[in-house]
Amino acid sequence: MTSIQQIALQLSGGFLVGVCVWLWLERKRRIRRAKELKRLDGEIAGLLRRLKEVNAEIEAVNVETIKQILSGVELKSEVGK
Repeated sequence: MTSIQQIALQLSGGFLVGVCVWLWLERKRRIRRAKELKRLDGEIAGLLRRLKEVNAEIEAVNVETIKQILSGVELKSEVGK
């Protein structure tokens, strides 16, 4: 084997090692990202549950307020008769 062939073989071997390391690092990055997305998904689900609870509380207050306003309007209309 000539020295040029040996150099070419070493370069291709180094390139192959570089690609393998890059693929391994990319895999680790994707695994970390998947874990982060799963954690965020749980947090978002919790926030949505809380938002629905708060929305239901607001809706209940709004309904009660409307009932009070309407009962006040009815009382005023009866007083005016």
